[in-house]
Amino acid sequence: MFVHPELGYFDEREDLTAARLYAGTQLAFGRARALPPIAYRSKVFADLEDEKIWTRDWIFVGGLDQIPEAGDLLPYTVGHHGIHVQRRANASLIGRFNKAQHGGCRAVPLQCQTGVKTKCSFTSCGYSRDRDVIPAIELGDETPAMRQYLGEQPDRLSPVRVDALGPFVHVNLDQGADDLESQLCPVGDLLAPYAEANAKGIAGFWVEHKCNWKLAGKAFLDHAEAPGMAPVKTGPRGKAKPSGTVAAQARRTIPLRPLTDHDLPIFATLDDAARGEARLAWAFPNLLIVAMPDHLVTIGLQPTAFCATLYRVRLYVSGKAKGIKATHPAVVKRLGFWRDVLAKVGEHAAAAQIEAERWGTPSWPETQGKKRPIEQSEYGYILQRYVVDRLLTKHDYHWAGAMTDARVR
Repeated sequence: MFVHPELGYFDEREDLTAARLYAGTQLAFGRARALPPIAYRSKVFADLEDEKIWTRDWIFVGGLDQIPEAGDLLPYTVGHHGIHVQRRANASLIGRFNKAQHGGCRAVPLQCQTGVKTKCSFTSCGYSRDRDVIPAIELGDETPAMRQYLGEQPDRLSPVRVDALGPFVHVNLDQGADDLESQLCPVGDLLAPYAEANAKGIAGFWVEHKCNWKLAGKAFLDHAEAPGMAPVKTGPRGKAKPSGTVAAQARRTIPLRPLTDHDLPIFATLDDAARGEARLAWAFPNLLIVAMPDHLVTIGLQPTAFCATLYRVRLYVSGKAKGIKATHPAVVKRLGFWRDVLAKVGEHAAAAQIEAERWGTPSWPETQGKKRPIEQSEYGYILQRYVVDRLLTKHDYHWAGAMTDARVR
């Protein structure tokens, strides 16, 4: 919250918190207008999302398997805020704001105020790109890398709420928000069997595409195809009736062709229906899920700019799978497959980003006697209901101090 919210959010001659800008986006699917292009191309809009979404909802940051030992530290930049999750000696987790939100700078340099995460030696800064997990190894908290995050007295850092559903770790910067289970429902029901099966993360990768995070998620649900997916017949999009409320998560279920050649063990906790389906879901705002009979893929969407998104991909298998490591041929094959899927998804999302940034495309075309197009994606429709609901929610602001100040509790 480094941009004072009481000063407002204005760009392209529009008040981004005005209900007028989102008129028509909340109508029934098939009649609802798409979000204005400014939602995908504005740095100020990204600042507004930081205030209304990233600092107030539960954000997926990774898996428990990534920090297995006491002292291991998982860095993550949530919106404009650098935080970390660390494993304690008793195996519990603690979340904190990083010591130096501006790195080694007294103020935010101009090159870090463009809305793009920069490459910098201070990876603990809320404006720089994240590094991967920092193992505690022999020196524990005394490693130079961890000093950036923890400083001399970690107990004095402002707390961040942290919780996990099975192996899936989430954080929330809002101390007064509802619990994780409330936000994840009903996608939590989808993840529950994998949590009960002690799903273990094996390997993963990061890949970045030039698209806004909202376009990244929408393109995934619209265009991703799981292995063995049967052909899906779709009728006129305008007649679809997606379920869910404003806070609900989009879900997509696809039948699988009969699969008998599993080279990974099937999750024993799945019911008969789940064994014959590929289930793709989006737990808003940033967790994409691929649930298969023999593996689970989580994709954490992390904005690295208002026009760029990092996909953090992790593959999970059954906890009963013995001898399965990152080099296992079945794991390598599946990771390669999902790399190819995300490459195709990224092409669709990048094309949508280019269209949103097209010169002369107004955010409020009604001023020229035109109307914004109908939102054709049912998943995009559910997403925009969620986004608009969050943006138009009113909050009380008591003072202009940064939320990282230890006195703000």
